[in-house]
Amino acid sequence: MNKRQTDNLQTILRQMERSRDSGDWQGMERFCRSGVMAGFQDEYLLRSLSWSLSKQRRFEESFAIAQQNWQANPCAWSLTQYVEAAIGAGDWEEARKSARNLSQNAAYWGDAARAAQGALDSISAKTFTFTWTIDPSKDCFQKHNAPDIRVPLPRTGTLYQSATWEVKDAQTHRVEKLGENECVRITPLGQRPFRLESRVTLTPYSYQKQATKASTVASYPEEVRRYQLKIKDADPGLPPILAQARRLQGSTPRASVENVLNWCNGNLRYIGDRGADGGGGNAEEVLKRGGGHCEGLTTGAVSLLKACGIPARYIRGHGAVVGSSGHGSWHTITEYYLSGIGWIPWDYNYEPFVVRPTYLSTFHYDSPIAAPGRGDRTVIDLWNYQALGANCEFVSFRLVRSVI
Repeated sequence: MNKRQTDNLQTILRQMERSRDSGDWQGMERFCRSGVMAGFQDEYLLRSLSWSLSKQRRFEESFAIAQQNWQANPCAWSLTQYVEAAIGAGDWEEARKSARNLSQNAAYWGDAARAAQGALDSISAKTFTFTWTIDPSKDCFQKHNAPDIRVPLPRTGTLYQSATWEVKDAQTHRVEKLGENECVRITPLGQRPFRLESRVTLTPYSYQKQATKASTVASYPEEVRRYQLKIKDADPGLPPILAQARRLQGSTPRASVENVLNWCNGNLRYIGDRGADGGGGNAEEVLKRGGGHCEGLTTGAVSLLKACGIPARYIRGHGAVVGSSGHGSWHTITEYYLSGIGWIPWDYNYEPFVVRPTYLSTFHYDSPIAAPGRGDRTVIDLWNYQALGANCEFVSFRLVRSVI
């Protein structure tokens, strides 16, 4: 490039960076495209264009630009963006293939090292060991006056979570099914504590690619249709919920899901507990308050999805599983159903079809206020596990390995 061309490119890049720093993704895209139209194929320019498109949730376009950049400018920076754009578009086969390429060429990362490692982390499966010590002498178990303790097991058989488990220092144990949930029924050795250890592999996953091909017809199996109905606080028939759902209703089930979950991300906020049920309540209270704790946010999302005709339910598990440390605090997220795909989990602040890669999913339940002694009788046994989090020591949390 001659000096004039170089100066023009630098001017465009400075304008792009100002838009980026102010969060003006459309402006960022506009300046990047002006550079491309002027004939520039600069790596930083194309990478920024791809990134600006992903920030606008235009994932397929972002991936196309990332492909163009990788072909025009093969380097660590363009390959890193290629991996991230493939993840955004839900093309996991291409993302993993490119991540392996990136990993095998770590010697050439240079100043892209931090971004490259982040891309590898975002595509890598991670296996964790969770260990709990369960003390049968605790009041939360004694009041049930039962010889056995039922404990839900981590969910298996999904594209994003697999698990093995072991019970130690107990008299006997056996697996039982409670509806769709799997638990282990444990007979303690008198009042002696026993341990439950689970090895759980969490695999980053997105249903974005499948969702683009999801059925445009709202046809659901009979056993799924019940999740379109009211359950306690998640009431799709409340006037404010119906009014908001009419504004969010899409032309297809997929469009409705995107509209509802993007609206929840933009209009509800996590505010934690305020008093006894300050962060919860029914769906109308959640919308009026503008957010809530995890169950409150789930109540809002589940109710709006149901009001749009989308089957939805609550999923209970552990959150805050990050890096090589974390904690076992209970967390509730949303799960919704799309014809041709099945049940898809979603957590607040994530994209509609992206599975949170730091969440241990355990079981689903229909009552947003279920708790020991308060929940539905059909799930009350499951809430022995709630007592583990509230009354028993969370012994260890350990990252075992990370693989692409």
